[in-house]
Amino acid sequence: MAIGADGRHHVFLHAFRAGVAGYKAFRASLTAPIRFEGGVVSLDGSV
Repeated sequence: MAIGADGRHHVFLHAFRAGVAGYKAFRASLTAPIRFEGGVVSLDGSV
């Protein structure tokens, strides 16, 4: 987790092609904004 340039918290994810994973396989790095409300962490869909 880190704070993005937009000032919101972001979670970082790795994505693989379906059925293909491993050390030398394609891997994408993705981010998604998250929010904290009432002790609950959720994806922030207000992008």
